[in-house]
Amino acid sequence: MALQEQIHPNNGLFPKRVTPEPYNFGASNNQEWFINDLLSHCWDETNLEFKLCWSLGNTT
Repeated sequence: MALQEQIHPNNGLFPKRVTPEPYNFGASNNQEWFINDLLSHCWDETNLEFKLCWSLGNTT
């Protein structure tokens, strides 16, 4: 028993709706990245966010 009626997509009303392929950055599937440093952290409502320095030198 479904709680909500299943609605099928209407390709006539919304043509060319496809999920884009993920971009290939050229890294192998088993590539590993390492964290050099944990720069900061903060709470964003109910989520804990970290600012990290990666082995490549960039931060996220």
